[in-house]
Amino acid sequence: MQVQQMGLYLGIKQDEDPYIWQVAQMALSAPLAPGWFADRAAAAAILLPPAGAADEAVQQMGLYLGIKQDEDPYIWQVAQMALSAPLPPGWAETVMETDGQPTVMFENAKTGAVQQDHPLDNYFRELMRRRRKELLRKKKAALKTLQVGKVYKI
Repeated sequence: MQVQQMGLYLGIKQDEDPYIWQVAQMALSAPLAPGWFADRAAAAAILLPPAGAADEAVQQMGLYLGIKQDEDPYIWQVAQMALSAPLPPGWAETVMETDGQPTVMFENAKTGAVQQDHPLDNYFRELMRRRRKELLRKKKAALKTLQVGKVYKI
């Protein structure tokens, strides 16, 4: 990507002060944050789980979400994402006493709703369901290709 393209992407107008255009140059030359990579299209994506999301925590989250031990790593990425997901706007995590025991609860300041499940649990379960469906579709397509006997040159 060239400086002019980056400047336009950042919303810098052609007739802006040259010092402003240095922002575009800095954006092009700045390294990505740890855990990020740039693909050929210059898009960025997060690769690594957040700091502190140890394997044990990922395992526990996966089991909580219903991921089986032998499932594809593509499915286990959902557990990693769930661990690093921030609360949606307006939600707060609180600890309440339930039968003398501390219980983590989630409270929506706007609606007053209080619940034990993380507000994004259903989102991650749906993401997991879609990923499983996607993997199944890809496996079926691969099997169909093998059965037909088509050979593709790579």
